[in-house]
Amino acid sequence: MHQTKFWLLGTLTVALLAEMANRERTFIMIKPGGVQRGLVAKIIARFEEKGFKLVAMKFSQPSKEHLETHYADLKEKKFFPGLISYMTSGPVVPMVRAISCAERARGSSQARLR
Repeated sequence: MHQTKFWLLGTLTVALLAEMANRERTFIMIKPGGVQRGLVAKIIARFEEKGFKLVAMKFSQPSKEHLETHYADLKEKKFFPGLISYMTSGPVVPMVRAISCAERARGSSQARLR
């Protein structure tokens, strides 16, 4: 399981901390192809239309070393070199989506994206 780091800017109120305690986080990334084809806004809009709450997002160009660490569990696969090459071919948009405990109890939210 990958650890996700969160950078919190400013002061968090007690109410926000209580809300965060009742939520899990899911990592989502728009890969270089989606960024290069200009699909970032459409993809974000689709998440928002479905009621998903995005709590963090940034435009970045991860290093080869960072991606090799992120995908370390796939290192022995034949496609690993191609994956790293593709992921370093352009910028990505990593995001974090909050999942409420109630949503988690209802089951997977994957079907809601269709």
